[in-house]
Amino acid sequence: MFTSGEPDGISNIRKNLFLINLCFNKPHTRGVFCYWDDVDLGMKKIEVVAGIITNDFNQILCTQRNVGPYSYISKKFEFPGGKIEDHESHENALEREILEELNLKVLIGKLFLMVEHQYPDFYLTMHAYKCNTTSYEIELNEHIDYKWMDIEDIQTLDWAAADIPIVDKLVLNEHG
Repeated sequence: MFTSGEPDGISNIRKNLFLINLCFNKPHTRGVFCYWDDVDLGMKKIEVVAGIITNDFNQILCTQRNVGPYSYISKKFEFPGGKIEDHESHENALEREILEELNLKVLIGKLFLMVEHQYPDFYLTMHAYKCNTTSYEIELNEHIDYKWMDIEDIQTLDWAAADIPIVDKLVLNEHG
C-alpha cells in the first residue's frame, strides 16, 4: 500500500506521519488517535501549487474563490495557484496558473510549506512558494475578489482549510 523503495523503517515512519496528518485534519479525529478506517486511501488525490505573493510594501495577495461544486471551499480565501500538469515543474505550474487566474507575472522564490489536507471529497497536497511581484494590475479570471493585506491582518479572512497552515506559519514567522 505504501511502497516507496525505502527501507521498511523509513517507509513505516512516512506511513505513520501520513496517517497522523490525515487524522489531525479530520474534524472528528482532531487531537485524538485514529484508526485505519478513518483514512480513505481510495479518495481522489490532487496536487497543486500556491503562491504567497508579496508586493513592495510586504503585503500578501489573498484571493477569494468563486462559488464551486464544493461548498466547504466556495467563497473562501486562498493563495492563488492550481493543479500541476503532467511533466510540469512546480515553478512552471505556479507561473502558468497565476498568469491564467490573475494575469499577473511573479518572481517565484523558495518553497515555504507543503500542506497535506483531506477534504470531504478529495485529498490535497499543496506546495506553497514565496513569490514577489511589482505589478498591481490584477485581472480576476477565476476569483471573485482579492485583497493586499498585511501579515498581521490575514487571519481575519475566511480561509480554505488547506490554506490555514500557511497563514498560521506566516503569522508565526512575522512574530517569531
